[in-house]
Amino acid sequence: MKPILVSVVLAIAVFTGCTNTRITEDNGVALDYTMVDREQTPSELMSIITERKTEEFSITYSLEGYLYIAVGYGAKSTGGYSIAVKELCETDNSIVIDTELIGPKSGEPVNKMESYPYAIVKLEYRDKTVIFK
Repeated sequence: MKPILVSVVLAIAVFTGCTNTRITEDNGVALDYTMVDREQTPSELMSIITERKTEEFSITYSLEGYLYIAVGYGAKSTGGYSIAVKELCETDNSIVIDTELIGPKSGEPVNKMESYPYAIVKLEYRDKTVIFK
């Protein structure tokens, strides 16, 4: 009887196993947001960005009912870079943001000075973890 019980328990463990839930854009609802420029950025957040701009960064910051999400791509040798928000959505337990660095087009004139591309989005505050893709 004991060997049968052990076999049944092992079979249940093997066939049920652990599941890994992956958050994908298919689960989320797109969020309305505003791109924020330097002049509209809260001063404390701008200070944090200035400190970290030479390296890649992902920052969340909340103030007065708004959530700011900032993504930076570190130092680049020239200007001409931009950042696209590919996705910003809300799932049951998180906010997911996916951004992409877009480099200068081939042959496009660029500023030869070092640049620090970053983007900031502003949305209504939500008490959820932000996942950066």
